[in-house]
Amino acid sequence: MRYWPRTLGGWSLGITLFFAPSTMAGYIVTPLVGGQSAIVVGRGNSLSLDIVLTSDGVASQHDSVVLDLIFSAPGLLYTSYEWAAPFPNRGDDLALFDDSVPAWHNLPAILSADSLRGPSRPTDQVDLQLSSLATEGHFGTGRLVTLVLWVPTDYSGPDEIVIRAAPDTFALGFNEVPSMGGAPFIITIPNPGVLMLVAIGCGCGLNGRSRRVQHGG
Repeated sequence: MRYWPRTLGGWSLGITLFFAPSTMAGYIVTPLVGGQSAIVVGRGNSLSLDIVLTSDGVASQHDSVVLDLIFSAPGLLYTSYEWAAPFPNRGDDLALFDDSVPAWHNLPAILSADSLRGPSRPTDQVDLQLSSLATEGHFGTGRLVTLVLWVPTDYSGPDEIVIRAAPDTFALGFNEVPSMGGAPFIITIPNPGVLMLVAIGCGCGLNGRSRRVQHGG
């Protein structure tokens, strides 16, 4: 499905895009934190999720993107996102070319099946959309955008949330760049009771070691 952000700036911009050079190399779109595909996050803590683009052998370029992130469960708090240059960010003069949902001015927001609605979308799917256009320059590979997600202190969902990237459209001008989602990202949210038992166990071990030291054992 081909989709252009609704804020494209008329025919003059369209003509410029039409004559942009094309590239047929493909993107692999992968969510990562510190280069890793999994993390453990306790309640009341956050993570910065990078959406990273790699290319399948030939350097790809694009200047517009529509990308969905699909979550296996609701409940995370989505507080902000930041694009890499040349895509505009909040406060930039060209921020109107950002058509993401939820939009930056609607954040923070708890992610749920109501976060992104549409006639062709499953009603029970928890997802968000990242969508933007660069009017000058283009992007190759690396960190495209970073999202900040929190596990609320009152989170009551499953102990694991899986995040998958589902690219809709990457394009350079009107030339679409093939893309596919990479490996999923897994957030493990420990049960508070388990954390307490671990803490108690560590405390007992330290106390026992202290007593042995005091008695010369």
